[in-house]
Amino acid sequence: MKLFTNLFSAPLPPDAGGKAAGLRALREAGFTVPPTWLLRAAVVERLFKRRGGSCALRPAWAPELGRQARRLFDGRFPVIVRSSACDEDRTDSPAAGVYTSMVVSGREGLADALGTCAASAFGARAADYRRAQGRRGGAAPMALLVQPWLAAECGGVATLYHSQRLVVELAPGGSAGVTSGRAAAWRAIYELAGSRALHIPPGAPAAAMDAAAAAVLEVQRALYPNQNVSVELLVKRGHCTLLQARPLVCDGRIKALDMDRVYLRIFEMMQALGFRDNEWALGETIDVLAYNYLDIQRKRNETLEHFIVFLFPRGLRRARAQGWIVARRGMCLTLFPDRDDARRQQLMAKLSREGLLFIFCRYFQKYSSRSRAKVFMSGGRSFKMRFAVGYTGFTRGEARFLRRRLDRASAFQLRERLDYEELWSRRVRARLLGGARAPYERRLCRMLERQIRISQRRRRIVSSFLRASGGGAQRPPGAEVRGLPLVPQPRVVEGTAVMHRDILRARWRSFIYVAHDLEPSFLHRLDRLRAVLVSRGAFGSHAAALCAQFGVPLLVETRNISRLRTGDRLRVDLSDGRVSLARPHARSAGAPGSAAAAGAGL
Repeated sequence: MKLFTNLFSAPLPPDAGGKAAGLRALREAGFTVPPTWLLRAAVVERLFKRRGGSCALRPAWAPELGRQARRLFDGRFPVIVRSSACDEDRTDSPAAGVYTSMVVSGREGLADALGTCAASAFGARAADYRRAQGRRGGAAPMALLVQPWLAAECGGVATLYHSQRLVVELAPGGSAGVTSGRAAAWRAIYELAGSRALHIPPGAPAAAMDAAAAAVLEVQRALYPNQNVSVELLVKRGHCTLLQARPLVCDGRIKALDMDRVYLRIFEMMQALGFRDNEWALGETIDVLAYNYLDIQRKRNETLEHFIVFLFPRGLRRARAQGWIVARRGMCLTLFPDRDDARRQQLMAKLSREGLLFIFCRYFQKYSSRSRAKVFMSGGRSFKMRFAVGYTGFTRGEARFLRRRLDRASAFQLRERLDYEELWSRRVRARLLGGARAPYERRLCRMLERQIRISQRRRRIVSSFLRASGGGAQRPPGAEVRGLPLVPQPRVVEGTAVMHRDILRARWRSFIYVAHDLEPSFLHRLDRLRAVLVSRGAFGSHAAALCAQFGVPLLVETRNISRLRTGDRLRVDLSDGRVSLARPHARSAGAPGSAAAAGAGL
């Protein structure tokens, strides 16, 4: 019986598993992948006998396995034995880090490695993963792959999150260190189109970074259009060998933000505030433009920072008649409801809890030719909303203000934001220039030209600040607890800290998990995690892939977690990764196993 099959020289069997199918698809799409031999799931089941949580090679098959291994792999060691479960690396089931891979240095260790990887199909991690996905039934069939160990200059993971955030993480040698959660040696962030890097650290292999970024975009276009995707790869002399490509999906708890519904809430708010449809318009800021013209979607747990509502002359008169407070700053006139107006303040507070924040400004152009109207449908209701282009400018003293408020961490974040603003502005302008334009769109093009210049000017200020304060070096760690958000978003998560193995006995209904890494063994607690803080990297690690899949906020490379204790009440800012201690733990009453903790319900 032929045990090992060349994955690329015969038709793909139905029990080859997800990883084998992914490698085959990569090869057929023209990507470079390692030579791979397959043990089908039916062959694995015949070769190995399950004993509890382990798999032992049936004695009758030992001579034949040794003969075929000697013929195929002698002279090729070391090799890597990799899992290829039938629920692995699929669009609905990535299973990152759930199953086992092993490096084998010689033929004598091959049988044990195959058995260990096969047994991971029946392990606690796989069972917890099935429960976390809400699936019932036994273990998925497990096929196995054997690949040669390939030498490379560097290896790692290139990840495209939310079709907007392309992160490349590399380390010298292979990629295992990055995917296992240890920090990458170099990390670069690329713009949406991936044509240029926004941030490449000093001393990083720029050519390898660019090659990895190009590879993940090519894989997405070829195999996973309009999906998040993570590619494990090796880079040698600017050429990528792909080891794995998995989609990053969400289980349904985190969905795209329904912008049409958001627009309906704004429309209903303006009606409740007493304004008529022709008395106001929604300002087309960069974020609104990205949705209206580029169809860029956002996750439901991401919000736009503010919406700008412009009041036309009639709306301005109505606001003044209602007693709105007017604040003037130069030519800008800002309005807001009187704080003693309980009904309007309650309405605004309710919307703020939904993540909808507003700035009301005077609009000093005639809206008849300077605005546009668009019809939307949401919740079975049709409504017409006006949009308007506001003035943008670089205010006096802004450079001094920016330099005064920046530190290195905020400077990096601001520079990344400015890069995205410039990118979106250029894309919207290019789309408008490609077709017939109404007077409103011609004015919008002129505004975008100004916006691009302003973003570039602000970016020069930020870059000069970074050069003056030590170039690309990060700020000294100090004593603060702080990490890097997997998906930066403008919100704060509060919860009780549970450290390391305390997760096994924590009795709070929800909590923030703090550890060196998120082990897949704890997947059965995922529905109780408000956030995860890990001291290791990286954005391409298995912990990151799992948190992305299940919609759990994650900070990687969180420093000084030793300052925290189980029971501490934490505030985690997901915009900058800062962790603050809202309340220290009570060592006597707040321990996770105590009655007080059980009744806390935090």
